[in-house]
Amino acid sequence: MFKPLLAATADVALLKFPYLATPKIDGIRCLIMPDVGVVSRTLKPIPNVHIRDALASPIFAHLDGEILTYTDGVRDDFNTVQSKVMSRDGTPEFKLIAFDNFSEPKDAYASRIRKMEAIACDLIEPLMPVCINNIADLDHYESLCIDKLGWEGAMLRNPNGIYKFGRSTAREGILLKVKRFTDDEATITGTVEQMENTNEAKTNVFGRMERSSAKAGMKGKDTLGAIQCVWNDIAFELGTGFTQSQRDQLWSERESLIGQKVTFKYQGVGTHGAPRFPVFLGIRRDL
Repeated sequence: MFKPLLAATADVALLKFPYLATPKIDGIRCLIMPDVGVVSRTLKPIPNVHIRDALASPIFAHLDGEILTYTDGVRDDFNTVQSKVMSRDGTPEFKLIAFDNFSEPKDAYASRIRKMEAIACDLIEPLMPVCINNIADLDHYESLCIDKLGWEGAMLRNPNGIYKFGRSTAREGILLKVKRFTDDEATITGTVEQMENTNEAKTNVFGRMERSSAKAGMKGKDTLGAIQCVWNDIAFELGTGFTQSQRDQLWSERESLIGQKVTFKYQGVGTHGAPRFPVFLGIRRDL
């Protein structure tokens, strides 16, 4: 039974070079399946009719990749991509960043990508890999992906790896993700309004201005301050990573957020098990 190939998290101790590497794309997974159509990672139809119809051409069959959307030629952030792809109507500017072709799943990855490369056009951008021979190469490439190109990490593929129906394991090394941050999902339990401190500013003993935190002077700003979450039975607040427009939108729909999943990234866990430096990535909208 067909399932999309999914990545395992790389374990440095198990890496066996060389690998073929590409950036980790922040889009919506999309597979073009003959006799089924243009579907998401869960094999449900891509909701946006414009995107679905545009990618339905037989010449695009068997491509696997990520949909990115654009505004006036500028790449959208993940939440905007998700919003446009999830909307049935609209004609968003988009591309499928194709990173695999599953027409012959037993063929080696290095062979499969040659078929993918031949289908480049305005709608399809093949994501061609570079060879990584050692840890130094990997460190350099990961920094390039994150710091220069603005992606969230790097993906490693075994040049001889098959298109496995399901998730690769770290030991198999068919498909691995390498990220400085770990990402995960938490369940939303509440929201906190962003507050403005209107208490009178006074000069302290060091000559610096400061305000008291008296509740009477704290005024709500009618926008989101933080999302309250539970993750691995640990409660925490997620308050960074939002744009102002996201704060406004999420606050306006705060009642409907309860029970939904929020995706966030973090750097390890603290002494009490809470994620360290959690940063908002998006609300999961299942396709």
